[in-house]
Amino acid sequence: MGFDITSEPEIYVINKKALESISIFKKDQLEIFKEEDEAYLIQYRKSINGLNLPAFNTFSPAKDYSSIDPWVSFIYSKNGIELFSYCPIEIVDKTENKNICSYETAISVAKSYVENTKLYNSEIVNVSGGELNYITEYDYIDHVVNIKPVWIFIKESLFNDRKPFYDSIIIDALTGNKYE
Repeated sequence: MGFDITSEPEIYVINKKALESISIFKKDQLEIFKEEDEAYLIQYRKSINGLNLPAFNTFSPAKDYSSIDPWVSFIYSKNGIELFSYCPIEIVDKTENKNICSYETAISVAKSYVENTKLYNSEIVNVSGGELNYITEYDYIDHVVNIKPVWIFIKESLFNDRKPFYDSIIIDALTGNKYE
């Protein structure tokens, strides 16, 4: 089918109520399921040249994320494959190979960002990850999706009186700067 599968699938046991909350499938597609039916949601992350597309949407005031679905998903039940969702990605223009910043540089930039961010009362911050991924941006002028390499870190903010809050710190792997 023309997509890379470079990772283990994520597999979830789901029922009709869970199926209804999954936005990749339309309501009329789910009418075949009864309340008591169980199935498996199986998802593979898409990758390009061995780098995963991020499993979450990114947005900043300056740029809008594209609607590229980072998953190849299907529902498997006692009747076999019931539903399938796949949005192909066609690479039409490649730029020359470029060097990317090192993991150590990306860590340094993420650390500097956290150190220079105003913390709220009693906030404790942990940063983890550092996965090299692609990120997608939609260019409204040329009406194309641009794909660029980034380092993605997860910032966990802990508070005494609330649940943890998670955010991403994205470092542009070409420039070594925080992605804005």
